[in-house]
Amino acid sequence: MADFAATITAAENVQDDETVVDQQSIKTQVVEDIMVQARKQFQELKYFIQKTFPNNTNIWNKFGFDDYNEVRANAVKMIPFLLKVYKIADKNRPALNLQGCANTRIDAFNLLYKDLANAVTDQDLSKNDRPIITRYRHIALDNLFDNFVTPTREVGKLIYADNPAMYMQFLLPKRSSAAVAQSTDIAANTQSAVFQDVNTNAVLEIKNTGTTPLTFYIAPDESTPAPTNAVAIAPATTQVVNAQDIITNAGTVLVIWNQGSVAGSYIVNEMET
Repeated sequence: MADFAATITAAENVQDDETVVDQQSIKTQVVEDIMVQARKQFQELKYFIQKTFPNNTNIWNKFGFDDYNEVRANAVKMIPFLLKVYKIADKNRPALNLQGCANTRIDAFNLLYKDLANAVTDQDLSKNDRPIITRYRHIALDNLFDNFVTPTREVGKLIYADNPAMYMQFLLPKRSSAAVAQSTDIAANTQSAVFQDVNTNAVLEIKNTGTTPLTFYIAPDESTPAPTNAVAIAPATTQVVNAQDIITNAGTVLVIWNQGSVAGSYIVNEMET
């Protein structure tokens, strides 16, 4: 039991992908916020540079006037640009001070340089961490499945071998296969064959993911009328059925019937047995 608890705790402690993506978004926003400040500070400093060195294009370009358009939207390029501006401004600090440029305005470029460098590094590390966290999450969930879910369901199947309703509660979709049938749309008042070669010994998990009732059965073809043993599934409802229970005329084609006035949708999975 202690091992089970540890396995469950390990799975719970691994970050889900949505959390990882949200954290990346936060780090990206930090970078953008610093970039906004960097652009603002440079535009304000330009006034004092032009006032201190009027009509001196060579000096202006030493401050990065000719490079600014290339770096203004690129955080990686902005980092060395900010450092260059700071070094030139620091070198010309007395002259800039005389024209009213405060030391805090000059020093802001050194702070922005460090903040942006750290923020971009954090952003890059976050991007690199995502596949690693995904791998850890898969390992943790696989361990949970193999060491807890699988033994539990096998015991449940043994206990309820003579109780079909309870037995099916311990079945899961096959891990190695895609859905038997999946659709985002079935037209209103339509019968449609959705899978041509159903394993008639299978247990099927049928999900009505739409907003209208749907009827499912296995028949020779889609023109076969719905039999009395067809299963009707309400919207937003999941039902587990034995394929044998919804077969008519020795069919192998899974048919869906939408009697409603709006389109429906569904997913059908073959369960492990």
